[in-house]
Amino acid sequence: MEVVNVEEPICAVRISQYPDDKKNEFLILGRSNVGKSSFINTLVNRKNFARTSSIPGKTQTLNFYLINNCFYLVDAPGYGYAKVNKQLKNKFGLIMEDYLEGRDNLKMVFLLVDFRHKPTDDDVMMYNYLKSYSDDIERYSIDECFIEISGFRDPVKLAYTIKEDIKKKFGFTVNVGVGNNKLLAKMASDFEKPDKVHTLFYDEIEKKMWPLDIENLFMIGKSYSKKLRNLNINTIYDLAHSDENMLKIYFKSMGIKMFEYANGIDNSKVESDYGLPKSISTSEVLPYDYGDKEKIYKVIKDLSMQTGKKLREKNMYASLVHIGIKYNDFSKVSKQVSLNNYISSDIDIYNYAVTLFDKLWVDEDKKVRGLAVGVANLSETYIEQLDLFNVNNNKKNNVKVQKTIDEIRKKYGDNSIIYADDIKN
Repeated sequence: MEVVNVEEPICAVRISQYPDDKKNEFLILGRSNVGKSSFINTLVNRKNFARTSSIPGKTQTLNFYLINNCFYLVDAPGYGYAKVNKQLKNKFGLIMEDYLEGRDNLKMVFLLVDFRHKPTDDDVMMYNYLKSYSDDIERYSIDECFIEISGFRDPVKLAYTIKEDIKKKFGFTVNVGVGNNKLLAKMASDFEKPDKVHTLFYDEIEKKMWPLDIENLFMIGKSYSKKLRNLNINTIYDLAHSDENMLKIYFKSMGIKMFEYANGIDNSKVESDYGLPKSISTSEVLPYDYGDKEKIYKVIKDLSMQTGKKLREKNMYASLVHIGIKYNDFSKVSKQVSLNNYISSDIDIYNYAVTLFDKLWVDEDKKVRGLAVGVANLSETYIEQLDLFNVNNNKKNNVKVQKTIDEIRKKYGDNSIIYADDIKN
């Protein structure tokens, strides 16, 4: 779409100040200083249209930008900025709660995240808060996680407690889904929003889940839903009562998974991490489902560099490389390779990790939601198995080059030396 006309924003702090022309609105959320205003400037191709600032917390109103006289982009106050006083934080919270809960024109929310950086103190605080209820917490996405609460007498009451505590402690609302397994809990959390608790137990599937259009079933995207509708499978009920063998013929192993999900079957467990005993690893939950191999390789490279840095900070070497993949259907796979020599350089870890990934990711219809790269069989001594038929000592040279790179980065910053293909990208 070509942006022809963008009007100066309507700034609002209460409902009476919102635009009243019934045009669709698209809200842009994100932490303070994540770049919401710059994002709007890029979208509308205007260099300094939305006001940007190097000072976090500068946006203090809802700013409605009218695009082509058709719809509004809405820039919201950033959250998570510690220097904003408590009174102002509460004000922001009320503005957002009023807007999210009462605005019929709101059609979609975009959450901007900078996943180059580690979780903020707010993220850690939220995670630690949830850990007070259970040690079994699995992070599913940037803003979603699963909590194992089987031992609680009244899980629904607990869900309401968590929802209200989060609103009170952190100033924003969440939806909480409660179910017999991760699938049903996820489906429940996507019911009516915001600030709700929903249940989806086995005895509620027929009433709450089966009547929904097929697109509403977890993991059924546009491609699958189109193929299913061509088979006259239009609702989750239709899928649940389809012939399982027929689904397998059309969709292979994915057909079995679809059938199970439509019937509320999910045997995956809540897993806190990928973990390797006596190992060093780095993992990342991706901001959305990845299906582009080049993008996945970039994440693997970043994880390999972080793992390599941790390894060298401990002055250790590794003779095993491990990679873990979490798919968007909750399933996890992993693979590892034992090496004849010990390694510690980023490039060595990356090369082995990519090779392992290529062997694991055989079904490219399955999207990747999380990745982990790790090393194990650690040693404080560099050990090399001699090869009489290979006089080149690349592994040892890589260790020497990496130490030099680390020294330069330590003195001049992590970006003082970067890979050539990162410049190209």
